[in-house]
Amino acid sequence: MRLVGTDPDVVSSSMIELLDDADAYAKMAGAKNPYGDGFAAERILDAIAYSFGLRKNAPQPFEI
Repeated sequence: MRLVGTDPDVVSSSMIELLDDADAYAKMAGAKNPYGDGFAAERILDAIAYSFGLRKNAPQPFEI
């Protein structure tokens, strides 16, 4: 993830860099997301269900 701001020229050049530069794309595609994996809500629901006995097994802990 890389923040580039809101300047249209900077946004455009950053997109073009990712589309045209395979190394830049690979580096970005392989980077870890510091904001999680997008499944927090699902894990929360699983944990609530487990705590109320609606699920037999405890959910797997989140690991970065």
